[in-house]
Amino acid sequence: MKKVLCLWAIMAFMAFSVPAFAAWDVEVSSIRTADRKCYFSVTFTSDGTDPAAIDLLDEITFTGTVKGSLLQFMYVDPGTAAVAPDTTIDITVTDQNGYELWSDTGISNTAGSWHQMWGDLGDYPPILSELNIDFNDIGSDGDQVTLYFICILE
Repeated sequence: MKKVLCLWAIMAFMAFSVPAFAAWDVEVSSIRTADRKCYFSVTFTSDGTDPAAIDLLDEITFTGTVKGSLLQFMYVDPGTAAVAPDTTIDITVTDQNGYELWSDTGISNTAGSWHQMWGDLGDYPPILSELNIDFNDIGSDGDQVTLYFICILE
């Protein structure tokens, strides 16, 4: 009985001593397809922290459409007015093995910009089992960035 009470005391201590991890809010648009391409957007809302990488395939409900496609373009659209990022945006896109597919730093927090996804590889990177997006801390709680993707369907 003492062991059980001791175990419960340790578990209660651990539960209250470990900080809760906040998470960014991720909202994925519906995926549309046309002319052997798929289009989708993802809006990221900051919680005021530097997030861990987010696997978009965990967030997308129609992964069958996206998996196996090739990343062609990404448009980075920072939020405006009250939800505008406080600082420039750094984005790194990696695959399931942590291999960097694309990366850029200092992306404008005031104007949208197009990015060719084949820049680092010399070819269109494929979306296989993970599509991880890693951001820097873009500022305050509620700041937003929307990424618009164009992928080639194989």
